[in-house]
Amino acid sequence: MSAQKDRLVHLIKDANLSSIEVMSEELGVNQEEVRMMLHELLEQGVLRGRITEDGIRFFQDGLRVSEQPSVSVKEKEPRLLKYSTKPGRYVAEAGLAVVVISYLSIVIFHGNIDVENIAVGMILVGLLLLAAGCYYVGRRKTV
Repeated sequence: MSAQKDRLVHLIKDANLSSIEVMSEELGVNQEEVRMMLHELLEQGVLRGRITEDGIRFFQDGLRVSEQPSVSVKEKEPRLLKYSTKPGRYVAEAGLAVVVISYLSIVIFHGNIDVENIAVGMILVGLLLLAAGCYYVGRRKTV
């Protein structure tokens, strides 16, 4: 076999190239010559595979397990990039507690205008806390 055919076999088997254009650039010949060499190598039985109908790619037959080390799918992100929703949940829970306690004080001290006015003001403050906590939790980016 010629040196170019050896190099072509190396590009296909070892470098896992499938693009005939890239193979022609690596070998320094035009694409038609690469296709002719591929046909010869297929006839000789050196390579097993097929050239696509459009003549742009060569695909080997058979699947091989990659020799490359596997990369974990989930990479750990730095701690400073993690978004904690705990402060938002605590603020929202505190706001809900203020609303409930204020409502109960309205029910218990029914008729006392001063306490009812303060309780209504506290309900508004509780609702603001609840909204702020929900906003903080909602800012978390979805994956």
